[in-house]
Amino acid sequence: MPSIKIDGYWFDFEPTKDVNEAKTYNGFIDPSGNFYKVNKKMAHYTSHDLWAKYFCKRNNIKNFFNKSEYVKLLRKKFGFLLYTHSDTAESKGKPLIFLPLKDFGGTNITSEQSKMLFKIMEANNELEYYPSENTSTVDDMRDKVYKDLINNEIGGKK
Repeated sequence: MPSIKIDGYWFDFEPTKDVNEAKTYNGFIDPSGNFYKVNKKMAHYTSHDLWAKYFCKRNNIKNFFNKSEYVKLLRKKFGFLLYTHSDTAESKGKPLIFLPLKDFGGTNITSEQSKMLFKIMEANNELEYYPSENTSTVDDMRDKVYKDLINNEIGGKK
């Protein structure tokens, strides 16, 4: 599905697993590892919340939170991960990762999300910012994801 215009803004609701396509965008990663493009990195012409609002409307998802908290809804109820970049002067361009939220606190990132995020961040030379939850260092998380990717690509077991 090509981009569509809603209320004067262009939206792309078509998921991709193509890292080369995803790496130039801010967006969401669903639990299956699909990437949804929200806007080009550093070109915040469409807000994440506005994209999330129309994504929910197109998919008949009711927002049970404050009407302006569509990103929270996608993260908390549907396990989406948000990958974006800072636009503040002191940290311009650094990646910001908002992990999925469990209904009762904590995070719940899937293996597919972790792999997609890793591939995108690797393609963008951002691995130093890769989240290291449940590991002692970023290197531990990187090693775990590399092993999973290698096993998957050569037909090994996960």
